[in-house]
Amino acid sequence: MKKTVILPLFLAFSALFSLCACKKAIRYTDQLHAEELAEEALEELDHPDFQRASGDWLSDYVTLPEGLNDYEIRFSSDGNNLNEFGIWHVRDDQVAPVEATLRAYLAESLLRNRDFYDSYIPTETPKLANAEVRVFGNYVCYAILDDKERSTFFHTVEEELIHD
Repeated sequence: MKKTVILPLFLAFSALFSLCACKKAIRYTDQLHAEELAEEALEELDHPDFQRASGDWLSDYVTLPEGLNDYEIRFSSDGNNLNEFGIWHVRDDQVAPVEATLRAYLAESLLRNRDFYDSYIPTETPKLANAEVRVFGNYVCYAILDDKERSTFFHTVEEELIHD
């Protein structure tokens, strides 16, 4: 009886482990500039009103680590929405600090501005509440967009960065 139970379990675990071992790890390129990725994302998002933010865009909320030269922040110039995204191309040792800083920016922005947005443009508040940070290799990105646009943004960035 034990052999009839053990053998199928062994075969099932063997199959499971072989499937896990076959999964190819995603490798991301480290050769694209943040501006290139931002332009690709804008093409997919189809937002003509996006503009480039100045370097101190986040300074009221957070202090980013020193030496971050390659980044792009884009936001909607239409005052009736909160559309915004950012892309940082950083060194290996900067990924975690930048990711944490951007998560803090999104949380602080929601905390500080929720009452205002709820009274002024309440349909936009969920964008900020659902804002997201993702890491693709040495690229750290955030998006304050509606669900569909946020998905499109991250998909576009990832597809541009996948290294075969």
